[in-house]
Amino acid sequence: MFGYIRPFKPELLMRQWEYYRSAYCGLCKEIGRSYGQLPRLALTYDMTFLTILLSSLAADASHPQKGICLLNPAKGKLIMPSNSALEFSAAATIMLAHYKGEDDRQDGKKLRGGVVIAAFASARRKVLKKYPELDAVVGKKLEELAEAENQVPDSSDPAMGAATIFGSLLSEIFREGVTYTGAADRFTDEHDRQALIDTVGYLGYDIGRWIYIIDAIDDLQVDMDNDEWNPFAGHDINTARKMADQILSDIEISLDKTAILIPFVRDSALIANLIRLGLPHVRARILSGAGLEKM
Repeated sequence: MFGYIRPFKPELLMRQWEYYRSAYCGLCKEIGRSYGQLPRLALTYDMTFLTILLSSLAADASHPQKGICLLNPAKGKLIMPSNSALEFSAAATIMLAHYKGEDDRQDGKKLRGGVVIAAFASARRKVLKKYPELDAVVGKKLEELAEAENQVPDSSDPAMGAATIFGSLLSEIFREGVTYTGAADRFTDEHDRQALIDTVGYLGYDIGRWIYIIDAIDDLQVDMDNDEWNPFAGHDINTARKMADQILSDIEISLDKTAILIPFVRDSALIANLIRLGLPHVRARILSGAGLEKM
């Protein structure tokens, strides 16, 4: 389900692209450092977005440093050093990967789900110990999501139901991320602190809905062929794509309006690129059937 939140590279400055890549590589290294090498396979662009968002709100800057990637050890690259944004995003990555394995197992993909659960067992225990309350909330939301996906989809409004549940799930993760990193601590007024947490939470809600809808329309033909659940079930592919285009466009507008309200300390231009250019670009490619580009 993850991998859709990407920047629009042609409109990025070189230093912005290097910073984005440093966050991606930094998250990969943070997962390996905290949870082992195998869980690094769960790395996603969406959790890279969370890393950049949380870093952009932190009071202290985290400057990328020269480092080595195991995939290309002969060539050095800029890598974001370990910080609270990376720590939290790494834990969220593990949490979501574990529950994705659980979901696969319950959906009849027992072998694939079992392999993921086994591979992430040790990492899962570490996350559960560090974030028991958040893990419980995520688990409950995913139970609600599984229940919603067992019901007949409301084909008249695919943006409701399961999409809103996944949105509320990411909202909880984004809100907790702001608290964990201390991003709101720069405000002395409690109202301002809570306003930041709530606004970032709403951004996470819309991000979650957007991801769910784009993934659903991307998978629609496969789901139709395999008679699997999809919120767009009951519509032909062209009608579903038109509906998805309107839903996703509306969410993108909402995201832009919410992002304007967030008092970023840095990297607001990169965040704007991801929301204003990256999301529409991915939407256009998915709806045209072109698929995602290699980054």
